[in-house]
Amino acid sequence: MPPIVTAFVLGAGLGARLRPITHRLPKPLVPVLNRPLITHTFDRLIDAGVRRFVVNTHHLPAAYAAAFPGAVHRGCPIHFQHEPLLLDTGGGLRNSAHLLTAPFLLANGDIYSDLPTGPLLSAHADCGGIATLALRSNGPVRNVAVAAGEGKPGSVRVTDLRGLLDPACVGTHQYTGIAVIDPALLDRIPPGEVRSLIPVLAEAIRDGLVVGGVVLDAGEWFDLGTAAEYLAVHARLCAGRWVIASDVAVDPDASISGFGAIGAGVTVAGGAHLRNVVAWSDGGPLRIGPGARLADCVVFGAGTFGSANSGPVVEVTSR
Repeated sequence: MPPIVTAFVLGAGLGARLRPITHRLPKPLVPVLNRPLITHTFDRLIDAGVRRFVVNTHHLPAAYAAAFPGAVHRGCPIHFQHEPLLLDTGGGLRNSAHLLTAPFLLANGDIYSDLPTGPLLSAHADCGGIATLALRSNGPVRNVAVAAGEGKPGSVRVTDLRGLLDPACVGTHQYTGIAVIDPALLDRIPPGEVRSLIPVLAEAIRDGLVVGGVVLDAGEWFDLGTAAEYLAVHARLCAGRWVIASDVAVDPDASISGFGAIGAGVTVAGGAHLRNVVAWSDGGPLRIGPGARLADCVVFGAGTFGSANSGPVVEVTSR
């Protein structure tokens, strides 16, 4: 099989569970370790040989243009395919079919993962199927049923997803949102239709096509759906340290403890207390004042915050 050089990264979702953060940024652009989440995905895919990206957009599309001037990342071009009507995962792929004319990697733009991509590419080459899914044998949503595969260790054959083919079927694995897709699968989706990819895969299995899988339990995989999950990712990645951007000014008399990340454009005044906090500026400088008491929360925006936090997400809107 020729090398896979194109990746489709899903970037069009609304990020409803992460509001109010996603009122101002699409979820794939929310900072993780002080840089947009989607860039972690891009970097992993570039390391796997990808040289071209397609990203569908819907919510706040101008934010992508601002984040990627010239529509490029590390020398790799990005084609942003806008969806005025949100088409879901399958519909979004079909809407970009003219850009996906050879087997391609698929990744959700709102997850953080460092799963090894090599075994997925190898499994797809072995199974010769219409798609190959990266799976985990653990996770909160194990609704993928599998049978033993005939390829390398860890390779399986997907037999059902979400019980769509057999309601009595109990899934054992979680789909990670990462896959190799053959463009022939996109021909099974009517143009312009709002459609999830999952029933499209189930219908392909029903019709006798092979959907392979590979179990990748090594490495990290996180869904950043809620503020709690977003903080949990930082707790894991920071491992008890603080990741602070080079231009951030933290007064020596400020107290920071636990873990956290502070992005560019933030000032932390003396007398402020921060524990387990992720903070970044948005739309102007953000000053965390001497009266700030922030713990186990996300704080973002522009202006000055100088009181105790009142929830898991603190939006600073004073100017």
